[in-house]
Amino acid sequence: MWKRSVHRGVLGIHRHLSSKDASAIFYFGSTQQPPVIPPCCWSVIPNGIRVITEQTCSPFACAALFCETGPRYEHTLNNGVSHFLEFVAYKGFCRYQKTSFLSYMESIGARFWAKTTREWQAFMGTCPTENAGDVINVLARIMNDLQLDDCELAIARAQYTHMLHDVDNDPRGLVFDFLHEGAFQGTPLGFSVAGSSGNLNLICRETLRHHLHKQYQPYRLVVAVSSMFNHHDVVCMVQNDFGCLMQTCADPVYWPCRFCGSDVRFRDDSMGFAHSIIAIEAPGYRTKDYMTFKIMEAMLGTWHISRGQGLGTWPGLAFCSEIGKLCVSFETFYIPYRDIGLFGVYYVVRKEADQDDMVAMITNFWKHLSILTVSPEVEYAQNVLKLKFAKEVNGCINSCMDMGVQMLYTGWRRNLEETCLEVESIKPHAVKEAAKHYFYDRCPAVAAIGPVESLTDYTRIRAGMFWLRY
Repeated sequence: MWKRSVHRGVLGIHRHLSSKDASAIFYFGSTQQPPVIPPCCWSVIPNGIRVITEQTCSPFACAALFCETGPRYEHTLNNGVSHFLEFVAYKGFCRYQKTSFLSYMESIGARFWAKTTREWQAFMGTCPTENAGDVINVLARIMNDLQLDDCELAIARAQYTHMLHDVDNDPRGLVFDFLHEGAFQGTPLGFSVAGSSGNLNLICRETLRHHLHKQYQPYRLVVAVSSMFNHHDVVCMVQNDFGCLMQTCADPVYWPCRFCGSDVRFRDDSMGFAHSIIAIEAPGYRTKDYMTFKIMEAMLGTWHISRGQGLGTWPGLAFCSEIGKLCVSFETFYIPYRDIGLFGVYYVVRKEADQDDMVAMITNFWKHLSILTVSPEVEYAQNVLKLKFAKEVNGCINSCMDMGVQMLYTGWRRNLEETCLEVESIKPHAVKEAAKHYFYDRCPAVAAIGPVESLTDYTRIRAGMFWLRY
């Protein structure tokens, strides 16, 4: 009874809040001057590498090398090899020893790092803008000049072992790995990025060379640069350093992945908090519903008990969590991949708490999206999302990351102005249609770790995914 009354109260607030009032509360700075959007250009060099650049006036430059690799392109015996490559990428080259390389990079003020996801990997570097050519040269050496010394491999293997221990001690990362393993069981997307300790012992110099030879083909690479150099100058730099790379093998088979309703629970009563996820199948990055799901992600939002916002909390799920003390925190997420995705809520509750109310509230708000979405909710989410997109392209590093990911998935880059226009084009009926198609009467994927005895049974969660409307 309490759950229904709270939910109806929230919906009543939404209905009585007019569009005019919402725009007055959640206004997105249209009275200010529009931001200056740096020009963005892209082209393809003769061997197939895509180059995308953004010319800025920043004193710093960022260059990144993106590749379509990761667990989605791995199998059971070599899962984790892409992530392991991060640990040996900057440990010396055949024509550039480690000590001299590190001293030279320090002298020019360069810094390097890498990031691996389930579908792509990025090697990135920043430096003063006049030294951007040196960073591009280092990124090219990763592809064709890695030394892979036995001593460095042993050091990297020890570092990777410590990283695996940290992964095992991170409940948030573990529960997301459990979610992928259950939702995409039997497919490559079910593999973790880090792999396993058993596969770590199988990784050697020949394994890494074979992986580089097979996966890092020129037509699967993207070089993104944000600097003061114009596009033509950057293309010449990339051509000089990457022009020697040629296609050496056929493109590996790209297996589609399927979603499967599942329930994965790891009970550990020694933990003080339970970490749980409820998710459903969502569209991929390339689909027309991508932006609609970004809107729904902003509509549900995130919340933490330390905020202490009381009855003024917005949006509705945060309002209910605050007044009902349903959880310690929750986070709505939308993870889009090339042809499929995951949309759900990750929440943390205390050991002694009952999770029935939180699960019921999540499924109620999902049903609310498919039936009772109103304009003020969408307008609020649009303003939040435009601010989020603006932050994602602020600075040369964020902008470089955005360029590379969009180029990998779509083959071009949508600037901030175009993105905001697309966000504003999403209307409540589009949210209802997308939610009705993906949420209503669908099998969810559930993953949980910790003291999960009070987590609602899967059959009841599945039964809560629809209303008897007639």
